[in-house]
Order: sequence, then C-alpha cells, then structure tokens
Amino acid sequence: MTAQKDLFFQGIRGVCIIAVVLIHCMTGGMFEHEAILRFNYDYWIVFRQFINFPVAIFIFLSGYFVKQKEYNKNSFSAIKRRGGRLLVPFIIWSLIYTAYNFVVQGFQISGIKAILRIITGSASGQLYFILVLIQLTILTPICIKCLASKTLNRLAFCITPLYLVALYSIQCVYKIQLPFYQTLFPAWFLFYYYGLYVHKNKEEFLQKTNLLKALAFVFLALLFSVFEAFVLKSFGLPDGFVTSQIKLSSFCYAIAVIQLLLVVHKIEPSQRFSRLLVILGDYSYGIYYVHCIWLGLLIKGIMLLPVIRDILPLCQIIEAGLVIALSYGFIRITIKTMGEKKSRFLFGF
Repeated sequence: MTAQKDLFFQGIRGVCIIAVVLIHCMTGGMFEHEAILRFNYDYWIVFRQFINFPVAIFIFLSGYFVKQKEYNKNSFSAIKRRGGRLLVPFIIWSLIYTAYNFVVQGFQISGIKAILRIITGSASGQLYFILVLIQLTILTPICIKCLASKTLNRLAFCITPLYLVALYSIQCVYKIQLPFYQTLFPAWFLFYYYGLYVHKNKEEFLQKTNLLKALAFVFLALLFSVFEAFVLKSFGLPDGFVTSQIKLSSFCYAIAVIQLLLVVHKIEPSQRFSRLLVILGDYSYGIYYVHCIWLGLLIKGIMLLPVIRDILPLCQIIEAGLVIALSYGFIRITIKTMGEKKSRFLFGF
C-alpha cells in the first residue's frame, strides 16, 4: 500500500491521526473547579495547544496532493470521482453513528433530527471534516484558476483570516461557541489553498526557507498559542474555543508545523518515519471514521477507575493506545472479510 506513496507524508498522517485521537480522548473540563485535581485542567489547556495541528495538516495534504492536471482536463469528472469517494463512506458512517447513538448511548433521536444530524455531519463530532473536504473538492477548479491570477490569489488567501475576524467578533461579544463554525469551508480554506499553492510553486517556495527559521517559527507560534488560550479563558470564552484548532494562534502554529515539515522533506526527501507511523498513516482515514465508537465504549469503563481517571495524561495515553489498536484491528478484519475494493468504497478504508 505504501510503495506508491511518499512514506514521509504517510508518517506525518500517522502522527496526525494520533493527535486526532488524543484530542477526542477525555478532556480536563471536569477538573476546572476541583482544588486537588485542578492540575489536570491546566495540563489539558496547554497540551491541546501542542496537538492543535492535525486537521489543518490533513487538509493541507489534501490540497498538496490534488492532481491539478485532472481538474484542468475535466473538472466535473474529477469532482465526481473524488466527491464520490468522500460522500459514500460519509453517509454510511453517519448512519452507523446515528444507530450507535440510539442503541448504545441511549440518545432519543427523531427521524427529522436524525436526518439533520446526517446532513450537518453531527452524527459524530469528527464527521464535519468530511463535509469540509467535500466543499473544498467542489471549489477546487475555482482554486486552481485563482492560482493563475495575482489578484485572485491574494484574495483567496484572505478568506480564512476574514472568517476568523468574524468568528472572534461574535465570540467576544456574545461569549458563545457558534454551532457548525468548524464545518464551513472558510474555516479551513487557507490550508487547502496553501497546499495547492505550495505544490504548484514548490521549487521557488522552498528556496526561501531554512530549518533554523522553521524551528524558531514553530516555537514562537506554540508560545503564542498557549498565551492566547489563557487570555481567551480570562475573558470568559468557552473551553471549546480556548482549546479549538480554529483560532488565530492555532492556525499560526499549524502553518509553522507545515513549514517545518516541508523544509525537512526538502533537506532529506527520503526521510522516513517509523514503520508503525507509516502504517497508521496508511489507515488514518479509516481510523478517523472508526475511533469515536471505541472511545465511546471505553470511556464508561475508564470513568469507573478513579486512579486512572484522576490522572488525565495517563488516562489519555491508555485511551489513545487502546482506541488506535482496536480501530486498526477492526479495519484489518473488515478489509479481509469484505475485500479491499468494497471496503474502501463503502467505509473509506
């Protein structure tokens, strides 16, 4: 599976899916007002800033590896092919999670509500990402045309910053977290377009970067992210926004990490990650779909073990390790049972 792929970027995908699972593991919100266990809350706020890069990098890589010639040749055919690979698994997993929430979690869901949850990607928290990719896929031909125009190119890079300005304005005035703010394409457009841009201008772009500057950028962006998180908290904004991947500092950090990865890849194109990370990268799309089911099943058991529950870093390590292992096992069994072609078409792996 990996022979035809860049093993460096497959390893990056492996790192990103670990970060995604960690983000969805037990949070520190419940410890905010506890005197003895308050360290869990502060740890969680800081740790989230370290791992607030995976979705941005996944979307960047989606743009980076777009076959732009196919869109130039027949954009409708390219959209139909790529959109179909996204839409079918999205619908199936939305139905699976809707059934799971009703049967296992005991949620009372009416028919209309279930349909709305499927349409909006709300059947499970992580599914919004697929809707974002579908939107960006539809916009790809326009993006490619923007790359050819200096004026449109500059305007394209302004879309996400303007969206952030609007988002911050609403958050600061009303102190609420907007529903579906992460599902709309402007939130992530910068990273997808940046992927397209870097791929088209690869040689010229990488001549202007070096490893030392890239490392310094990552370090400063991370400090900025931690600083902003506690400033936002002091202004009374909700934890969901304080720890979000969609905020100014998190975007700066994600861009910095992307820059570093591109520089490292330029310096050592054959650089490989460990075999384990490459394997996780190969199955990252499937793990992204599956992992929340295992998290939902495990969390109830972990909550009954206070020694593990009360030490959040330990709890997250155990959760993430078990969830990734179970998700990988489930994917492998499904592929062997159904066959790779049918499994990929229906379930995305």
